[in-house]
Amino acid sequence: VSGLTYVSEPVYQGEDVVFNFVAARTRLGASCILRSTQPIFTDLQNTPTPGPRREAQLQITQVPSPLRPSFSLPINIRPGRVTVYLVLEYTCDGATVFDQTSVAAFELLRGPRPD
Repeated sequence: VSGLTYVSEPVYQGEDVVFNFVAARTRLGASCILRSTQPIFTDLQNTPTPGPRREAQLQITQVPSPLRPSFSLPINIRPGRVTVYLVLEYTCDGATVFDQTSVAAFELLRGPRPD
């Protein structure tokens, strides 16, 4: 669902990123099975960098559902403005199909988090 994608902040170096979004299955995707998600991060260097791929934990239903997967940041992502989106891998009628979420931006602060 557009407009409901964001990262929980603040985020400090060395912490996981919590990616919040709302998902719902469409009629077109009724026969699809979500296989995995993979975050793609971009920092001020403007180089897209993949984060760790995760196997699907649950299947998306037709009811809009808030989801909050967390991902570790790639080590080369620098503090400052960072964007992230998820690449979604599905199997639909035997074929592999890819989609992606909306992009979310956040500020990566120098870590570790102060006490």
